[in-house]
Amino acid sequence: MNSKQLLTQFLFGLTIPQQYVCVSLETLTQPLRSFITAHEEQQSSFINPVFVGYKPVVWATAETLTLPQADEYCLHFHNEDVFFDPISLWKGFPADNRSVAKMQIEVLPLKFEAFPEVRLFQGTRGSHSFIHPLHTIANALREKLVKSPPGNVDLPGDLHDMVRIAYAIPRIISLISVTDGTRMNLFPTDLHGQLNKDYYISSLRIGGKAQRQVQQYKKIVISQITSDQFEEVYNLGKNHMKDLTGADSFKLSTMRSEKFQIPLPAGVLRYMEVEVVQFIDVGIHRIFLYKVENRKQVAEGNTLSHIHQYYAQWRQSHGISTEFFLRRS
Repeated sequence: MNSKQLLTQFLFGLTIPQQYVCVSLETLTQPLRSFITAHEEQQSSFINPVFVGYKPVVWATAETLTLPQADEYCLHFHNEDVFFDPISLWKGFPADNRSVAKMQIEVLPLKFEAFPEVRLFQGTRGSHSFIHPLHTIANALREKLVKSPPGNVDLPGDLHDMVRIAYAIPRIISLISVTDGTRMNLFPTDLHGQLNKDYYISSLRIGGKAQRQVQQYKKIVISQITSDQFEEVYNLGKNHMKDLTGADSFKLSTMRSEKFQIPLPAGVLRYMEVEVVQFIDVGIHRIFLYKVENRKQVAEGNTLSHIHQYYAQWRQSHGISTEFFLRRS
């Protein structure tokens, strides 16, 4: 490390240079697992909720909880190779001191009429041990002094920590293809996931052109991409605020989707054709529920994902071998 990197590590506890670090989903060893507990209940349950919002932090699941019905719960993020053992308390919730992060969540009184089994939760507070508490304070002070780039969403205090916790579970960065039959758009999303074999969920920022396009045309393709396309996929982020344009503006596969005949991106591994059924607004997010119409595997390879810098640093500090793909810009 050079002198600047050493100073950054000393002051802020960080040697990972980017806030979000690309990884291959399949090669990320020892991932965290998430468990859920209710107040004063020693029972815990494994859960794999879908992260669909960051302002506020929103989770979605169609899994059946084995816990008593309650207005609030706690998510615990735990080493996969260590059994969760709730022998202590955190904010009144049974907890395991070996968990690297915890998040209190409350049930949102919102329902998708088309699929009422979906439950939405909002994060209300979080705690993590990814970096030393003094380094957490130092980073918070630095963030107050550094001007955010144009278009960035301000994430104050505890909200930012909850987002860091959410991104400790690798987020697959997929590409959404949308078209009016002549023109198209192609943009990345990581706020999405499978609810069951028939339904998918994702969110887009309210007011963005991508959100309006998905809402207008309804039939879209969500493609998972090879991890070696990380630079190209990140560069497509600006398309969230762009109009539909000619297909020759994008790097595309020679294939189209099987049912909707929508162009597929270069580097596609697998894709889903989905159609908007309903949407719900929470904070800055429009959360879309989709009916899955078709799935297709078209190639083999490692899937592009990313994790937060804090969790990446925790993995490095604990000697967990991790291949990071660092962007040039």
